[in-house]
Amino acid sequence: MVGAKLLNVNAAADQRFGWHVSLSGDHAIVSAIQEFGEYGAYQGSATIFMRVGSLWYRLQKIFDPAGNANDFFGTSCDIDGNTQRFVIGGPGANGSYGKVVFGKY
Repeated sequence: MVGAKLLNVNAAADQRFGWHVSLSGDHAIVSAIQEFGEYGAYQGSATIFMRVGSLWYRLQKIFDPAGNANDFFGTSCDIDGNTQRFVIGGPGANGSYGKVVFGKY
C-alpha cells in the first residue's frame, strides 16, 4: 500500500530527487543532489514537507546560499520535526572538501 507520493516542484530529468530521505514525525526532508541551482549544474537542493492529516505539503525548498555547481548538496540530510531543525551535507562543496549546513525551518 502506498500512502503518499512526494514530487519535486518544477522537476527536470536527472535531478535525483529522493537521493536521500529522512522522516521525523509528520516532517520529511527529501534531497535532489543534481538539481540545477542559481550557481549551476549539480548544485543540489533539499525540500521539507509536512503532513497534515493524510496530505503532505511542501514547506520549504533549500539551496546552499553559498553554493556552487557540483556541490551535490543533499547527498546526506536529516530532520528533527520536534525542534524543526535540519542538517544537509554537500560533499562536492569547497573543492570537494565538503560542507554541512544546519538550519531551522
